[in-house]
Amino acid sequence: MNSIHCYCRLDDQQNKPDSNTAKIDESTETQETNILDPPVILVGSHKDKVRLSKGEKIEIEYKKKIQSYVKDVSDDACGHIRSEYFISNTKDDDGVFQKIKQDILNLARGMKSWNKEYPLKFIQLEKCLQERKKGLSIPIITLKELEQISLETPMPMNAEELMLFLKFHHEIRALVYFEDLPEFIVLDTQWLSDAFKCIVTAEKFQSDISRYRMKDKLKDLNLRGILHSEVLEDIFKNEKTFCINMINIKMLS
Repeated sequence: MNSIHCYCRLDDQQNKPDSNTAKIDESTETQETNILDPPVILVGSHKDKVRLSKGEKIEIEYKKKIQSYVKDVSDDACGHIRSEYFISNTKDDDGVFQKIKQDILNLARGMKSWNKEYPLKFIQLEKCLQERKKGLSIPIITLKELEQISLETPMPMNAEELMLFLKFHHEIRALVYFEDLPEFIVLDTQWLSDAFKCIVTAEKFQSDISRYRMKDKLKDLNLRGILHSEVLEDIFKNEKTFCINMINIKMLS
């Protein structure tokens, strides 16, 4: 939830939900003044596996589980939640799943991008990037590489179309691109979120950092938001996913 909220632009949000955004599950209590996009539907499976105490209703047990999962999630991030469902993969009939599908459709119709024309060239390049990402240990490519990938599609894009593609997908949080950093196009936003999560964290989770050797520089990070390269290297020294591409993360930081 926090990762989803990380890529949510508050200045694009409305205080009230769109009229097309229906809430199918009326039991879901949502404060309309705190509704944010993109919407999230919580679906809990294995309802038939839940063990109840004597006299306890299954709905109460569901609520307890949900509360335990979201207790550490900020109120703002919870503003993305629209509805919740609890299902059994083996005992529920098709009507339950149809209800979820209808809820998703109603929410989709309320999105700004609903029913807008979408260039075929974008779809072709998206598919190529998805395949390219599977073979990358670090989901970062350069603008030059993107241009080459585009040339390999049935309908290559020119420079202007590529810029439009990048800006659009950056806007919808499908990738990360900044014009002043053309050598770093991040294809996996979750990977970038995980990287920054290692840096921006509570002090109690920084126990592995060489506190005494660089305590002043660590103090700069915690109190002033200044990140020294030595601290960054120390944070990632045990993070194999990130340390092999430390230069890229330094640039993005």
